[in-house]
Amino acid sequence: MLGITSYNNTTTARLFNRTFAVSYALLALIGLLPLGKTFFGLMPLFGANVLLNA
Repeated sequence: MLGITSYNNTTTARLFNRTFAVSYALLALIGLLPLGKTFFGLMPLFGANVLLNA
């Protein structure tokens, strides 16, 4: 929903895409850790998901 609302302005679109990229990079790093394989029980972060997020 935030992505749809941020397309009007170039600045907000860039900000949204940068935060989205950083969040995916953090998910990839968390998936590499042995204790973070399920992201606090909300979604799996192992196997091909780590490569997808990276």
